Amino acid sequence: LSIQTIAEIVNEVLTNFGQQRILIAVPISKKRLSREANVIDKIRSSGFVRVIADGAIYELDDEVPIKKIHSLDIIIDRLVAKVDNRQRLVDSIEIGEESGSGQIKILDVSGKLLANYSTIYACPDCSYSPPPLTPKLFSFNNPVGACKKCNGLGKVQFFDPDKIVGVPELSLSSGAIDG
Repeated sequence: LSIQTIAEIVNEVLTNFGQQRILIAVPISKKRLSREANVIDKIRSSGFVRVIADGAIYELDDEVPIKKIHSLDIIIDRLVAKVDNRQRLVDSIEIGEESGSGQIKILDVSGKLLANYSTIYACPDCSYSPPPLTPKLFSFNNPVGACKKCNGLGKVQFFDPDKIVGVPELSLSSGAIDG
């Protein structure tokens, strides 16, 4: 997981894809895709005109097979990556950062992925984002940083029924447990 500023993303795009026609897109999370029934209408009402659904580019005026898609990206802009378009590239990446989950995709005009960038700590495949790193995450003495299994104690305490119950065939009143 790595994080980049918008300026770093812009510089890298201009360096790596200079004079190349690119698409700037942001992924829609799988949770949002499955949770929102009218996700295409919301994208359209936000002013976007194209999406990439399972690798195919669709105009939002066309019928997008929303029920069958597994991945959806909003196309923020199509442009040639060159210094003359630097401000447009900055604006598009800022819009993408606000519209998506902090993840930015750079694709060629056919929709093939060229690069993934993130302005937050997030996995590019599943969009998992860990909580912000703080010292308490690294402290065994704090419940936030403690191991979930041992609660930061280093030992797991449990009762072994075989050691407690001497004769499992007997009931408690008949002497299954000594004492």
